[in-house]
Amino acid sequence: MNILFDVDGTLVQHGTGDDIPGEPFPTMKKLLLSYLDDGDTIHLFTARACLPEQIPVLQAWSLKHFGVALHITNQKDFSTGIIYDDRAIQVRANTGTLVTGSESLALTYAELDCLEQTLRLYHSMALSGERPSIEAESHYQQALAILSFPYTKRHV
Repeated sequence: MNILFDVDGTLVQHGTGDDIPGEPFPTMKKLLLSYLDDGDTIHLFTARACLPEQIPVLQAWSLKHFGVALHITNQKDFSTGIIYDDRAIQVRANTGTLVTGSESLALTYAELDCLEQTLRLYHSMALSGERPSIEAESHYQQALAILSFPYTKRHV
C-alpha cells in the first residue's frame, strides 16, 4: 500500500515561499517514519511535483529529514491506501457523503496496540481450545470492528 504525504501545510509550514521546505512538524515526521519502519511505501504528494526542478530538491530534503529519498508525485494510483493532506475532506466510500467529525475515527498507537493485543489474546485462546468468556468475545468483536473501520488513522 502506498501512503501519500502532502508537503506544504501537512509536513511543513505552508506559505514560507522557499524552494526548499523547512523542518517537518515533529508529529508528522514521527508518523511518516513509523510507516517507513513498518515497511510501507511512502510518497510525497505535492503540487511542487508539477515543477520538474523541484523533484531532486524534495528528494534531497526527504533524504535529510527521513533518511530516504522518497518518491515525489502529484498523482495517486490504484495502490494508494492513505493520503495525509491539509486540503482534503474525507468522503464516506461509495456513498458520496461527507464524513463528519464524530464519524472520523482516530486512534493513538497505544490504543491500536491495545486492540491488537486483544485480538492476539483471543486468537491464542481459540487456538489452544480454551473457550473465551462472553466478555472476551465482546472485546474481540469490538476490537475487530474498530480495526476494520475504513477510516482508522494512526496518530502519534
